[in-house]
Amino acid sequence: MSWPTDPKPIRLTVDGELFEVCERAGVPGQYDFDWLSGPNRHYGFTSKRSDGSAESRDELKDDIRNFLAMIDPETGYISDDEDDDERDPDKPPLGWPPS
Repeated sequence: MSWPTDPKPIRLTVDGELFEVCERAGVPGQYDFDWLSGPNRHYGFTSKRSDGSAESRDELKDDIRNFLAMIDPETGYISDDEDDDERDPDKPPLGWPPS
């Protein structure tokens, strides 16, 4: 995937959750993800590839799935609890199933 010099955000829906994704201008391979459908306004995450290469849409969606898997459904945030590094795989991510 090649991004324009001044990248425009793209919207991706993953597992019923809507995200706006934008590559940072002047920082190839770094992406900001804004969780538009999440319970906490302006909450999201950033990812960066060490080699500065662009990610495909499928890779961006994988980043989102990994993020959603870490979300505590009670708070809508990633847990700060050191003992909660691994989320219970039997517990669905926040917002699942999609309404």
